[in-house]
Amino acid sequence: MSVEMGSATCLHLIESKSHIEAAMVGVAHLEDAESLRHQLRCIHRQLEGMHEMERIQAATRRPVVEALKPRPIR
Repeated sequence: MSVEMGSATCLHLIESKSHIEAAMVGVAHLEDAESLRHQLRCIHRQLEGMHEMERIQAATRRPVVEALKPRPIR
């Protein structure tokens, strides 16, 4: 699993994607499991989309948070 800075939501999404990837490896060579493989790919894409939305939202929140931080007095 990669290391990323981010919210708890991002962490949960990254972990969920990792679990789905492990499941995909586990069923990769099973016969008659194409439907299951397709469902896992769809779930992984949904999680990736949710993660991307969270990253975008975090990026738009970051400037606001930075603006609210106290600045040192000089």
